[in-house]
Amino acid sequence: AASVRARELADDEYRRLLYVGMTRAEDRLIVCGYHGKRQPSPGTWHSIVSRALLGAPESSERRHPAAADVAVHRFHMTKLPPVALAEGVAEHPIE
Repeated sequence: AASVRARELADDEYRRLLYVGMTRAEDRLIVCGYHGKRQPSPGTWHSIVSRALLGAPESSERRHPAAADVAVHRFHMTKLPPVALAEGVAEHPIE
């Protein structure tokens, strides 16, 4: 039971680090992956990000320029103009 709990905590920390990287990336985030004869684990960063972003309208697939058999997936965020605050709303809420 203790080893199962330790593995769960390690998996949680692994995903937390992905979250930190994704939320702190200012300009772009590159997540790479590879696999040999076996398919990658569904818990890898690459697998998690791929499942979340592939098929989204902002996602596109291209072939790698140096290796035509390698797919490169890109996800572009739409840049939206800032939203104006409603009249009477403080820019920084008071607690």
